[in-house]
Amino acid sequence: MRMSFFAYLTLALGAVSVLLGFAITRDPMFLVKTVPMLAALYLIPWFMTESHRRSLERIDTSHVKKARITGLQRISVGEAVKIRGEVAKASFKWLNRPHFILTDGKESVKVIMFTSPREDIREGDKVEAAGTLRFLGLTKEKKIWGVSVKKIV
Repeated sequence: MRMSFFAYLTLALGAVSVLLGFAITRDPMFLVKTVPMLAALYLIPWFMTESHRRSLERIDTSHVKKARITGLQRISVGEAVKIRGEVAKASFKWLNRPHFILTDGKESVKVIMFTSPREDIREGDKVEAAGTLRFLGLTKEKKIWGVSVKKIV
């Protein structure tokens, strides 16, 4: 299970705080009260990540039209697309909201995910991504708001 860096950091800080608090008080009731809170610091991000993944996995992308990265400029914003390409760059994986730049050798497009895929996608992997074509930010560059990114052989 992959949580964000901040979830792990919060859990580690909480655990250190509980250990220091118990070292100072030596009160077993302190642990009875704080250990369930530590469990919640682990379980809540785990549950949220898992529920996001499951809801995205239920989306049927078989009907989504396949497109080429070089042809995305001709497709309207809001259209669902499925593209294939090589991962040129992967970022924000530590935040559990990865962004992938996919290239077909000529052009590239950014695929923005809302949760990390189950597979570990790395630079150089050949993938198929499905999502909705959108504008993001002040640029008029199209990006894909991703529903799925899967490795292909």
